[in-house]
Amino acid sequence: MAERIAAVIVTYNRSQLLVRTIPGLLAQSRPLDKIIIIDNASSDDTPDRLRAAGFLANAKIEYIRLADNTGGAGGFYEGVKRGYEAGFDWLWLMDDDVLPHSDCLERLLTCEPGGHEPRILCPNRYESTENECLENEPVRLDYSSFFGNHIPLRVKDTRAAGNRGDAILIEGFTFEGPLIHRDIVREIGFPNPEYFILGDDTDYSLRCQGKFRAYLVFGAKMQRLLPAQESDRVTWKDYYYVRNNITLMSLRYGSGLSRFVRPAVRTAAFARGRKFLGKVGRESQAMRTVLRGLLHGYLGLTGKRH
Repeated sequence: MAERIAAVIVTYNRSQLLVRTIPGLLAQSRPLDKIIIIDNASSDDTPDRLRAAGFLANAKIEYIRLADNTGGAGGFYEGVKRGYEAGFDWLWLMDDDVLPHSDCLERLLTCEPGGHEPRILCPNRYESTENECLENEPVRLDYSSFFGNHIPLRVKDTRAAGNRGDAILIEGFTFEGPLIHRDIVREIGFPNPEYFILGDDTDYSLRCQGKFRAYLVFGAKMQRLLPAQESDRVTWKDYYYVRNNITLMSLRYGSGLSRFVRPAVRTAAFARGRKFLGKVGRESQAMRTVLRGLLHGYLGLTGKRH
């Protein structure tokens, strides 16, 4: 019997991007069996736009609109749970701002670097053109050192050193296109909704570490519809970055005393990289955001808090 595959898309207030992503999924050379859309209570025209485009009448598309915004983490929790309980063999996870090439899924499935073992297969993501390949997935992911970067080696570093194989073993992946076998979900569980945003995919990567292998498949291409943006100002998202990626990850996946010391060290380094200048009161507000994230991480406070 052929394996059944469902794509899981999490969306929030980006209907104009979502209606570009869905046709890319419907056009896959290896057809999907289901497309599960988790709408995080969007306040824009998402339902109307989907209806106008005829997507809601498509039997392959299941549209779930949540009552509240649970963030990306809550959306992927809901989508993976529904896909797993529906019995799909593979779940293809993604945000609403990516567009897979028409042969992306087929290339993921036909690349078998780990044989037939349960595994995670990730596409090679690009920015606006194929000449802007990201390849920033962690080859190593480590929260155990006091001062070291938690990503000491990325795919692009190994490529620069001459790695030109079909796929490469990685320890970390983002929820922008990983194809995950149901046996992994059975063992690892669902994505953790308590992160709200930022860190849920890193957490899932770490939960898989030492149990299941993840690969980046270079020939499976997926284009990001929005360029990655780095801000030098503190925003509300930085609260979640400090709380989740810096503090919670260190506490849960660090070792010894580094679990407690590392968050303070990393938060100080993060703060130094941001500019706290501007309007009166902006500096103190930014510092409160950063310190609040650190404190809440230490206290184990999670969920939506902005």
